[in-house]
Amino acid sequence: MTGTLGTDKYGPEGWDIVIETLEVAGLRFHIDNVTQWVDAVSKSERKTLPYGLELSPEPENPHDPNAIRIIGCAMVKPMFGKAEMQRWHIGYVDAEHAEIINRDYLGKTPLAAILNEIYIDDENIIEVEFDIACDPSGTYRRK
Repeated sequence: MTGTLGTDKYGPEGWDIVIETLEVAGLRFHIDNVTQWVDAVSKSERKTLPYGLELSPEPENPHDPNAIRIIGCAMVKPMFGKAEMQRWHIGYVDAEHAEIINRDYLGKTPLAAILNEIYIDDENIIEVEFDIACDPSGTYRRK
């Protein structure tokens, strides 16, 4: 599969986009999860079921206490039974932006990752682009 998918916007309405156009870092280290998530997103899109990204801070991460895990999620409907949200660890916010998020936003306002698109090239290289949004009623430092 080549092309773009995952372009339906699922996220909190009315929130401020505070960091635009980031790419999920470290996808290649989680390629099995990424592939499963991309497949689930493709199916969710066709069935108009929700999908997206979640942020999960990792203050105990031994490599970087500012690390923020990116979780890919998609509503999956089995052949029999009801649909349920499934989650896959697909990568991280890059270190530079994770530091900014920890300093300026975490603990001050609810945050969300808003998926912009998933791009798959001719060699099956996957890129995932997203924005960071936060609740405008929070006490974060506005840029």
